[in-house]
Amino acid sequence: MSYTVYDFAESLKQSKRKDVKRVAAAWGQNGSCAEWDGGFLCEMADGKWMYLTGWCDSTGWGCQDGIDVKMYDIQPDLESIDRDVSKYSEGGENWELDPVDLNRFLRGEIGELD
Repeated sequence: MSYTVYDFAESLKQSKRKDVKRVAAAWGQNGSCAEWDGGFLCEMADGKWMYLTGWCDSTGWGCQDGIDVKMYDIQPDLESIDRDVSKYSEGGENWELDPVDLNRFLRGEIGELD
């Protein structure tokens, strides 16, 4: 597992943080030359689900980076997400369920660099 609260916060910038109720699962990986990509399955305040993926190159967030958002009406199973977004991962995702640090960030208990 290789992601940080900072990676999540940067990926989330295109969405409204207050609209995310919790992160149900997350994955991340460092590629060659310190490139990063990852994904976050989030339950939204309105009951929908968001699968948020992000990536950045070796210079970090702010130079060459991007996100993609896919919305679901009901909670998708992680296996279907793996198939839908295989373009993001070279070797398949290793999901961390209910990532404590990301949910603490959403509640305002820690900052993105803590």
